[in-house]
Amino acid sequence: EDAGRLPRMCAAAPSEHYLLSYSEGGQVQVVLHRQARGADLLRAYVHALVFADMLAEAGRSESVARGDALSWIRDHFQAFQAALVASGWDMNRVVLAPGEWRAQWEGDKESTLHSPRHELL
Repeated sequence: EDAGRLPRMCAAAPSEHYLLSYSEGGQVQVVLHRQARGADLLRAYVHALVFADMLAEAGRSESVARGDALSWIRDHFQAFQAALVASGWDMNRVVLAPGEWRAQWEGDKESTLHSPRHELL
């Protein structure tokens, strides 16, 4: 069921190394590309938080919140990341737990989900 949504999610932000999904249960979910690195993981985490915050605003639909969150992350994350690097952060070393789920997608090719055990960034 979720794997059928993967191609639509890929089309929404084709240049990102992660995908955001919103479940009917009210959870924002992140799927990382198999090639995602530390900076991608941090970007996905912040994007998910912004998306969830925008979803919580009264009267904002999922599609509007998704578009607004994508605009926000594109407008603000680079400056946020630069500030982190300037203060000494190593963007290749992220202490957020990425979980096991990763996905592989490339353009219009078939998308697949993978759950490798003990894969670390």
